[in-house]
Amino acid sequence: MDCKLDEKKQALMQLVEVVKKQKNIIENRLTCEKLEIYPAQHKLLMQLAFDNSISQKELAARLQVSQATVAVSLKKLVKEGYVEKQNQEDDNRFNVITITEKGKGIIERSVKIFDNIDENMLRGFSDEEVNTLFSLLKRVSNNLDDIN
Repeated sequence: MDCKLDEKKQALMQLVEVVKKQKNIIENRLTCEKLEIYPAQHKLLMQLAFDNSISQKELAARLQVSQATVAVSLKKLVKEGYVEKQNQEDDNRFNVITITEKGKGIIERSVKIFDNIDENMLRGFSDEEVNTLFSLLKRVSNNLDDIN
């Protein structure tokens, strides 16, 4: 059974709608939790949680933002006590960025929020359906990679 072009567009529009809804729910939950940091700073902090010893340049690349944007966000996170930034002993051009206990508290609260949203998004799905969804979305992502 061939899918009409309109049906393909509707499927893609639905995917975009899901992403928008998820983003809005995350932002609303983070705001309600009064995490006291801006979304851009939150993204940076969460990236550091996954990779705590990377350069500002690499951090910018992973977040797909400019190095200047990372520098500004880091400065604010350092000032508020969420991260510490120190020059590496053998290379002053490389800053070692570490998350403080205060920053770890934000991450722990955030992970609980994300886990709850994830559980609700997939509520009622069987393991087989989740695997199928993953497989289909992975194919979409790979197709997008082929464009670049």
